[in-house]
Formats: sequence, C-alpha cells, structure tokens
Amino acid sequence: MLPMKYMKNKNIATMAAILTAAFIIRFYDIGSNPPSLTADEAALGYNAYSILKTGRDEHGALLPVIFKSFGDYKPGLYVYLTIPFVAFLGLTEVAVRLPSVLGGTLSVLFMYLLMKKLFGQKTAYISSLLLAINPWSVHFSRGAWEVNIALLLTIMAVYFFLIALNKNKYLIFSAIAFGLTLWTYQGAKFMSLFLLIFLLALFYQQFIKIRFKYLLISIITGLIFLLPVAMSFFKGQTGRLSVFSVFSYPRPSQYRDAFISQANVKVGSTAYYLFYSEPYNFLRGILGRYFNHYSTDFLFFTGDWQNPRHSPPYHGMMLLASIVTIPVGLFYLFRRFDKNRALVLLWLLLAPLPAALSRDQVHAVRALYLSVPLIILAALGVASLYEKFSKKALVILIFSYIVSFLLFVEAEFVHLPELQARQWGYGYKQMALEIDKIADDSTVFVEQSYNQPYIYYLFYSQYDPLEYQNANSFKESGNADVGLVEKVGNVYFQDLNWGEIYATDNSYLIVSAVTLPLDKISQIPKLSLSKEIDYPDGTAAFYVLKVNETE
Repeated sequence: MLPMKYMKNKNIATMAAILTAAFIIRFYDIGSNPPSLTADEAALGYNAYSILKTGRDEHGALLPVIFKSFGDYKPGLYVYLTIPFVAFLGLTEVAVRLPSVLGGTLSVLFMYLLMKKLFGQKTAYISSLLLAINPWSVHFSRGAWEVNIALLLTIMAVYFFLIALNKNKYLIFSAIAFGLTLWTYQGAKFMSLFLLIFLLALFYQQFIKIRFKYLLISIITGLIFLLPVAMSFFKGQTGRLSVFSVFSYPRPSQYRDAFISQANVKVGSTAYYLFYSEPYNFLRGILGRYFNHYSTDFLFFTGDWQNPRHSPPYHGMMLLASIVTIPVGLFYLFRRFDKNRALVLLWLLLAPLPAALSRDQVHAVRALYLSVPLIILAALGVASLYEKFSKKALVILIFSYIVSFLLFVEAEFVHLPELQARQWGYGYKQMALEIDKIADDSTVFVEQSYNQPYIYYLFYSQYDPLEYQNANSFKESGNADVGLVEKVGNVYFQDLNWGEIYATDNSYLIVSAVTLPLDKISQIPKLSLSKEIDYPDGTAAFYVLKVNETE
C-alpha cells in the first residue's frame, strides 16, 4: 500500500505544480497586459454588471441566453460566469478576464485527464505541461475570450464521453458540457456537432451498450441546451454570419468575366466548371485558408498575421520547439491504427474548418480548437523521442522548450503591451475616465467609432444600468454589421459636426489624434487643448478639447 500511496501523492503534487504554473502564467498582470480591454471585453463586463444590478442586459432583455452586442448576437455563458467576479471584485479588468484565466487553467487539468484516458499517464503529464505553457492557450486565457471557455467545455465533453463508455452515468456530464459550448461561442455549433458525430462513429459498438436511462437523460439534457440556440436561428440571432462567411464574398462579375475571356473559355463549358466557376473559386479560397492554419508561418513564426491582436507579436501560435516534436508525434500516430488515434487525427483535420469557411486568411480565434490535437502530437513526439534516445533526448528537449518558452514570454509580456496597444484599444479607458470627470457639468462630444467608445464609458463610469436601459440610443447599422450608440446622458457619440459644437459653449470635444492632429487644433477658433492621451510609446492617441465660450 505504501508505494501506491506514495505514487498517488506524487501524481497529485505533479499536477498541482503544473496547474499552479498554468494559473500564474495566465493570471500575472492581467489587469494591464493585454494593455486595454477590447470593446467586446468591456461589453461582457458591463452586461454582467447590468445583469447583477437589474437582471437585464444593456438592452433591457431579461436574463437572455443570447446577448445582443453592437448589433451582433453572442451566446451569453461568459457573461454569467463573470457575474460573481464582478460582484466580489467590482467592474474591473481583472474581474472580466478571470473566467478566462480559470478556464485556461482547467483546460490543462482536463487535457491531462483526456490524455491519460487515450495514451497513458506519462503522455498525459507531458501534454498538460505543454498546454500550460502553450502560447495559443496562454494568450487567449489572458483576455476575455468566449472561445477559451468553449474549448475547455469541449475537452470536458470528449473526456466524459469516453469515460461514459464504461461508467454510463458520465454521459450526462458529457451532454451538459457539449450543450454549454452552444451557450458560449457561435463557432462551437460546428465543432460540437462534428466532434459528437465522430465520437459516435468511432465508439458506436460501446455506445449502444450504454444503459437506456442514462442515454435518455443525456438526450433530454442536450435538447434543453439546444432549444434556445435553435430558437435563435428563427429570431435571426445567429451572429454576423453574412459578414464573416467566405460565401458572402464572391468575385466581382467583371473580374470573373475578364478572367474567362483571357482564357477564351465559354460559360457552361466543361473547362469553365472545372477551373473557372464560382464553386471552384470558393473551393480554392477555402482550401487556401484551411492549409494556412497548418503553415509554419502561422504556427511557429508570425502567428495570426491578419488579426495581430490574436497572437503575441512576432511569434507563432505554438512554441518553436514543437516544430520538431509535432511531426514526430504525427509519425507516431500513423504507426498503427486504433480508435483513440483516429479521434486525434479527425480532430486535427476538423479544427481549422470554422476558420477556413470565414473571410479571413487565418483566424486564431476560430481555429483555437486546433491547439488541442497539435499539443497532443507534440506530447506524443516528446514521449517517442525520449523512449528512443533516453536521457540525451530529454536534456535537449527540455532545453529547447525552455528557450522557446522564454521567447514567447518576451513577446507576450515585454513587447505586446507596447506594440499591440492600438489593436487592443488602448486609450479608450483613459478617455472614459476623462469623460466621467466632466460629463456631469458639461456636454461632451466624442468622435464616433466602430471601436464602440460608449461601452468604455459605461464600463469605467459604472453607469447605472437601469438608467441606460431606459434611455438606450442604440442605432442599427445599415451595412449588416455592427450598430452604434449615439448618446449616453450628457455624452454624445457622433461624427464631427462643427456647427453643432460651435453652438454649444462650455462643452468638450474628444477626438482621435489621426482625425485632428495637434498642429491643426490651434488653427480652429474656440478650441483649446485640455488633455492629451498618449499610447505607451508616447505618440498621441486622443485629444480632449475644451470648446470655449463665445466672447
């Protein structure tokens, strides 16, 4: 009994150390790095605050499952997870980001449990450690990203499904986890459905032996979670699918006509359908986007080059050392076939599809599910190299991963706060705090922007949710994208209207330094500089201007 007890305590201590490291890496300095809340993060926090105070979201909807946000519609589980943190910590950056920090940390635990089930304890330790220090996971755990919670729930759902094949009661937990993914992130609809299909296909013989009562309860549980999401389709609350879908961007007809004219191909011919038709064009685009997410540029060197906020600056989504261990793990996966390996392979092939079907060339948010099979492959690669080359390989691997991790730490914690300040919306907090100082006694005009300046004012002033709900000035956009808010109390969010500003004495104007450079301000009658808001590198972000009284 003593050796068994010793091993058990050793295992607990090892996982406790890995989880502690995972939490520290994700939690350290999250109040100021990333350097600002994004508008989406501020909206999640303010809606949690609004639910806490009134039971309704910013638009006055009573305890919604799907939240309207900037004209978009988002599943609301992250909002509800944020409520207790806002209640205890106040409406702060830390409170908004803590659910994601904890979600990323718990993902490490459930990665260990999943891998222990699939490939044994040694590989489970390696995979949990690699996930704990993985740039993709760490980066998205340090901001309020709903997809990070969806990934945790997906790992949990797969783990409980596999456990349920022997212990049937756990199927209910799998159904709950799969169901909650639908209440967390729009892209989870795709991943959850296809992962469930793959699980049922691979483990069909064991699944049909599950006791009927657990099967029935699980189906009913799944339908309960599915019903509000299904209803959202009929209400048009599906998110901005028409904006983000690759199918919303066909080639201009004149471009297509010129293309086939140059090739002297007739519309309707075999050559046209094979090489020039619109379905072929979409297929090329989708395949290009799909394979971009397996590229070394995306995974190891540049990261999400189309959306810089989605990755550390000058760094890929994976640690550089994994450029060796992932191919080795893939080779291990193909050495022999079994259901567990097939599950990893299918997950690997499926994960980039939500991103590939969108308009962006790469998208680290929608492709976050890909991090799981890649980390599994890296763990298998590490285990394989150690088994083949023993201690020498272990020393080299440890050194390689330490260096790779330090490179990531430098990018994430040293360079990101300054290099990505603009992408994260730096300056809007400072703007909101200035507005809060002057809004009671003056009229404030803020330059309107799709960065949604109103939500920062609501968040940082802790604006009374009931008052805002009663006077909501949200205006739908005419471009099927996001909407805008035009007024909150004495604060007007609008395009610059000089005539109106000049007619309003003793007011303030807040404008971006790009729209109105400092050398132009002195040339405009009645305006004087009250405060300059700078980016971390010292360049101007916004100017707070006083509109002086008419002489």
